[in-house]
Amino acid sequence: MATKQELLEEIRKIEQKELDELIEKQYPKLKALEGKYYKWLNSYSLPKCEEDYWYIYVKIHTINKEDFLIIDGEIHVGFEGVMFQTDIENSIRIDLNHYGRTVGLSKKQEISSEEFTQAWNELLDKLSKVNTTNNQ
Repeated sequence: MATKQELLEEIRKIEQKELDELIEKQYPKLKALEGKYYKWLNSYSLPKCEEDYWYIYVKIHTINKEDFLIIDGEIHVGFEGVMFQTDIENSIRIDLNHYGRTVGLSKKQEISSEEFTQAWNELLDKLSKVNTTNNQ
């Protein structure tokens, strides 16, 4: 008769095998996200009007299937990419080595590379107009 510890180890192995199979099944769909562009609205805690929102833009470079979560039977993985945003206070955040997760990505708006590039160029234009000297 197997001990409790042996049975728990068998259960762990079975769960790991099922998990590996789920990852392999869903990985092609996740891998297809590489090179895609997204945007979504962001805000501070209690937005009162439309002007309280701004867009976050992301380009996914690589998917990391070793870093995963399972939510409602769906695999969500980590990704590396570029992220930028300009909030309502005109604070700019650029993360050239952004690490995010694909959780909720299906609810985000996929955009074209042209739209992403246009938003990026608008940000660069805004930065080019910043006066960095003490002269007013």
